[in-house]
Amino acid sequence: MVSPLLEKRGIVRDQIHGFIEINNLEYSLLQTPFLRRLHNVKQLGLANLVFPGATHTRFNHSLGVMHISSQIADRLLQIARRGAYCGRIFLHCDRGTEQFLETARLAGLLHDIGHPPLSHQMEESLKTIARARSLRTNEPSPYTKVIARYGGGKLHEAFTRRFISRIVEHLEDRGEYEKALYVRAAGAVLGAYSPAELENVGLSPDSVTVFLDIISNEIFDADRLDYLVRDATMSGVVFGEIDIDRLLVGLQLDLDGEGNIRIGVHPRSLQTLEDVFDARYKMYRTIYYHHKAIAINIAITRVVDILIDNWNDVAPKSLLDNLKGPEDLYNPEAIADVILEGKTLYTDSDFDSILYNMSASKNPQHSRWAHSLLHERSLLPISLVKRPESLVIRIAERVARDHSRKSSLETVSEIYRIVGDAASKKRGVFEKALADRIYSALRGRIPGLNPEDLTIELDTRLIISNNLKSVSEAYRSLYLYFISQIGKLSLVFTYVYSDDREKHLALYRERNTLRKVYEDFVADLVVEHTR
Repeated sequence: MVSPLLEKRGIVRDQIHGFIEINNLEYSLLQTPFLRRLHNVKQLGLANLVFPGATHTRFNHSLGVMHISSQIADRLLQIARRGAYCGRIFLHCDRGTEQFLETARLAGLLHDIGHPPLSHQMEESLKTIARARSLRTNEPSPYTKVIARYGGGKLHEAFTRRFISRIVEHLEDRGEYEKALYVRAAGAVLGAYSPAELENVGLSPDSVTVFLDIISNEIFDADRLDYLVRDATMSGVVFGEIDIDRLLVGLQLDLDGEGNIRIGVHPRSLQTLEDVFDARYKMYRTIYYHHKAIAINIAITRVVDILIDNWNDVAPKSLLDNLKGPEDLYNPEAIADVILEGKTLYTDSDFDSILYNMSASKNPQHSRWAHSLLHERSLLPISLVKRPESLVIRIAERVARDHSRKSSLETVSEIYRIVGDAASKKRGVFEKALADRIYSALRGRIPGLNPEDLTIELDTRLIISNNLKSVSEAYRSLYLYFISQIGKLSLVFTYVYSDDREKHLALYRERNTLRKVYEDFVADLVVEHTR
């Protein structure tokens, strides 16, 4: 007999998946402030400044992941019930179907509840600032400390674990113990509790690896299958179509080298898996790593840095009245308490208030950065390379022409490696040499420009950093092999800006000159390393 908690309560109309059913348990969790807040946390942060349609939220995404998690779990149940894995997943092979499905669904629903305002953009800023300050002071980073305390991973994952435990505490305080058991089981998947919690809903602790693969296996999990399609659709790009049904048909259960149960892919679904990688590659290159989106990330970091240094003047009232100080931005306990008490939901609205407070500040640097995100795009950091591939190919052709060499794919790959190594291993040298080159080129063209007016920032990224060996049969696809190699090339995005408004605007007017200087600089760097 199905528990009343798991009986259907209603449906939600989703723009990607159509109708998504919601049961009584899920409905009650959707009413908690921890999930309600996701209505006002955008999935892609301020990427809508580049792609106006990308205003979808973490709430949309969480429902989508719950839906796909349910589809994957349903498929795996067909395999587990008739295979040798039944005893490894269920405590009793004749029971636990509903519990398995619901644990997968709740893990999908709750997996992102810890995201800060602006999602990954804000999280990256908090991480960058904490690391920089730790290096300056030689003291442990608050980011590192909270990650260590909550079991590793990323900042939003640490917050997710505390938010889940806070929901459980609240349910148990109200005597809603059956609800709490299910949330504990989902929390065990997400690292908030021990896998032993799965036994309370009739599942084996060994099944935690299966649930982890359903939610986040780094390749074709419910999280990626939703965000790739959703982000593409909402951003207005034409790629991102994935035949999820075909992928589901090809799912299988395997044992890894350590004897853990893992989800694999049968060769008949490899073509769909190729589509996942293709969509992932193109989404990162086109949306997530758009040169303007990265410039926005840098501006957000500058705003958060100013917030931390000027908390009493810049922080919105919702945070100022309820947090002890900026250190609580790294404190899951403090944020969880004020959310549950309804004092603030810690959403994008708080960041908007920060921008408006800064825009009205008498400090010119504060207003300069606030305006860059509010309405003056010319104040954003200036991208010196808009399309890395085009730049690298031009440089390869120049090197071949000037040094009587033959340009080839190997040459292009070598240029990526040289620039990536210089940017990551000798970042300070790279930035200083480029700043000197830019200053020399603009010294007579921008009156009053000083070397200290220029800030160079590098952003080095890999598109695909995972190990394909984790996918059963993946190496039977040459397409997957080659796209993974391309995705491992370092993309170096380089920006220049000034904290001084007028000098920055002068730099902006010279942006074409700046890009030519950068191309010459990188070409010289490549020639020096290939002699």
